[in-house]
Amino acid sequence: MIVAPYCNGITIRDSTTLIEDTAVYNTYIGIHCWGTSNVTLLGNHVWSNNIGMGITENATATVDDNDVSNNINRGIGTDQDSNVCIINNTIKSNGRMGVWCFGDSTVDIINNIISDQDRGIQYSDTSHGKVINNIIGSNSVNGIECGDNATSEIFDNNIISSNGYGGIVCFQNAVVTISTNTISYNEKRGIELNDYSTVDIVDNSIIMNKDIGIVCSERSETKIIDNIVTGNDNYGIFSQLLKGGRLTAENNYLYGNDEAGIVIDFPSTVKLCNNTVSGGRNGVMTINGATPFIANCTISDSDEYDLWVDNISHPTVFNTNFDLNKLSFNDTESILSIGHWVDVNVRTPNDVPVQNAEITIRNKDGAEVFNGSTDYNGHVSCIPMVEYDLDDMHNYTHRINYTPHTLYASKLGKSDSKKISIDMNRIVNFTLDISDKLAHGNLITKVVEGHEISVEYSGNGTVTIEPAAIPAELPNATNDIGIFFDLKTNGEVEDLYITVRYSDEELKGVNEADLRMYCYLDPGEYDPGEYDPGEYDPGEYDPGEYGGWVMIKNSGVDIHSNTVWARVSHTTIFSPMAREKPASKQALAQQQPGSGTAAS
Repeated sequence: MIVAPYCNGITIRDSTTLIEDTAVYNTYIGIHCWGTSNVTLLGNHVWSNNIGMGITENATATVDDNDVSNNINRGIGTDQDSNVCIINNTIKSNGRMGVWCFGDSTVDIINNIISDQDRGIQYSDTSHGKVINNIIGSNSVNGIECGDNATSEIFDNNIISSNGYGGIVCFQNAVVTISTNTISYNEKRGIELNDYSTVDIVDNSIIMNKDIGIVCSERSETKIIDNIVTGNDNYGIFSQLLKGGRLTAENNYLYGNDEAGIVIDFPSTVKLCNNTVSGGRNGVMTINGATPFIANCTISDSDEYDLWVDNISHPTVFNTNFDLNKLSFNDTESILSIGHWVDVNVRTPNDVPVQNAEITIRNKDGAEVFNGSTDYNGHVSCIPMVEYDLDDMHNYTHRINYTPHTLYASKLGKSDSKKISIDMNRIVNFTLDISDKLAHGNLITKVVEGHEISVEYSGNGTVTIEPAAIPAELPNATNDIGIFFDLKTNGEVEDLYITVRYSDEELKGVNEADLRMYCYLDPGEYDPGEYDPGEYDPGEYDPGEYGGWVMIKNSGVDIHSNTVWARVSHTTIFSPMAREKPASKQALAQQQPGSGTAAS
């Protein structure tokens, strides 16, 4: 037995040591391991010290089968790059913390009983480690805390219960995975996420907490997947994220949470997919400007309302089952958008998938709600389609309908645009014949002032490609990318398909997705008053009697290959230009195959 008031009981420095079956009490640090020590602490009884055990300054320690109790400050503290395994111990009734992990230390905590401190475990100051199969309960504040850039995995049968505030609380840039635990009977929250914490919550039972099962607040980023969240006294999941916070909740079962299964507060990025919400007073509540995206969920058996929409909130609900008779609007400014997913399949008449077919969908008012491209299987999956909006007068006579939608498909300018009208269709099969639309027979490619320009065409004549000066004022509100070229023909030439390659450096603030091919109509060769409006679009600039630039309607851009294309029946001077305001290529690329945008 070691008693040493005001001093350390046992100090180990820079050595390999076994400390076994020793009683240490009434010291400053009961056992202090530091330096390059490699220590095993086995079967000791350490109590009534200021700190029970301290492992610091690169020390390596295995703490096994000890009783670390009733210490004034911390039971076990780690610091300064130490590497510690804490296994099979009883750690209880210490003053501030049972286990404190600090200073970039690596600490694995396995199969312990940790109870009756202020905090059971705290990871902070870039510490990291795993928490596996412990009983962590009856601590006066929190069972586990993670913050200050700490990284932790909390998994595999931890029982975290009956703590005075929360089972697990994460804050200040913590990165945490919480999986396969039972988190129950805590006085306030089962799990709470704050600040800029990034947390995955997977396959846990979060039950019977006395306020809320899971709280996501401030700017935390959270995935909540495959959990059972039931019997919590207030809400199952409560999102109160600020701008910049993100929540994705998928495949969760929420049952019998007293006030509501899920509550979304404030406008932030929230996606709820494939969840089952049942029982309790309300199913899903959206309040204070919330704008969640809710898809493939079942909301049922609520005592009052399956869906509560309040205070200028605007949820969007897709393929979700709920009772319209249990829909509540609590103000006149909130809106509920209701719709479904659409899957598009594009194939040739010979049943060959058409890759990179451009898909555009417009609602009945002509507004574009999606633009993207098919993948290598000819598919675009899960396109969100808003069918109608409801407001506080949410019977069908007051709804705002967006159907029927019109779907357009084309293949890089080598086919005519096809269209289909869609209403509540979930799967749209599209046949696009591209074989007879290709310009064929001849190909010329030339590099003009550093740009590769190619022309496919049919006929027995020839085509030449030459650089060109700018022959007239450019159209209003357009940006060019510095490429001007002149096509000339000799003999019989028809059905020309033009491609021009450009570099990212040449965009110079141009909105890349809006690049189209423009051509110059010379009044000496073409009558500007008789150009075919089906082939050209003068936009805001009418060439009039003096000639000028017009946009070729059958033209477009592939931003993945940095190519502008056009199909024409004549030759003149051409140039790629864009009308729209500048946008980043990164943002544009996010709108490409399979990731189109929806507008409600």
